Amino acid sequence: ADWTLKQWILDDGTSEDFVLGTNDFTVEAWVKFNSINSNDGCIISKHAASIPSWVELRLGSTSGKILTQVSFNGSSWGVSYQSSDSVTIGRWYHIALVRNGSVFTTYIDGVANGTATSSSSVATNTSYNTRIGARGGLDQKLSGYVSNVRVVNGTALYTASFNVPTEPLTAVAGTKLLALQSGTLVDSGAS
Repeated sequence: ADWTLKQWILDDGTSEDFVLGTNDFTVEAWVKFNSINSNDGCIISKHAASIPSWVELRLGSTSGKILTQVSFNGSSWGVSYQSSDSVTIGRWYHIALVRNGSVFTTYIDGVANGTATSSSSVATNTSYNTRIGARGGLDQKLSGYVSNVRVVNGTALYTASFNVPTEPLTAVAGTKLLALQSGTLVDSGAS
C-alpha cells in the first residue's frame, strides 16, 4: 500500500522495544520521495528538537543522499554519514540500516551505501517519541510515501549485498515493529 506520509508517533518513548543498546538490529522501510530537499525527508527518528537519541534515517545535506545518524550519549550524533548513491523523486527504494556487531551499514536497494564502526551502546531517551515521517520536533518532514516499516531488535538481517524483498515483510524473530502494510496502520510485529 502507498501511504502519503504526514507523521506517525510509534511510541510514547517508554517502550523497551526500541532499546537497542549494543544489540544487532535492522531498521528498514520502502520509501518513495515526492521531493528531495536537503536536510529534510526524515524516514524514522527518535529525536526532540535539537537533542538526538537513538537512530535516524533521513535525507542529508547533499541532495538525494540518505543520512544515517546514531547517538550513543543522547546529546550528539556518534555516527553520522551520507550514502554514496543518491535517491530520486518518484521511485520506490528499499532503505535499511543494519548493525552487525560494531559495524553500522546503510543499504539502498540491497547495496551497501555507507558504513561506520562503533562498539558503543545506542542511546535511548524515554522522554522522546519514536516517529516515522518527521523528527521529534516535527521538523524535517518526509514528503512522499512509506510502506513496510520494520524494526528488528537483536538480528542483523542483512550483512552483505542482498536482493530486496518483493513480497510484504514478515514478522521475523525479534520484530518490534512491522507496520504500513496492506492498507493498514496496524502493527504486525510481535510486541
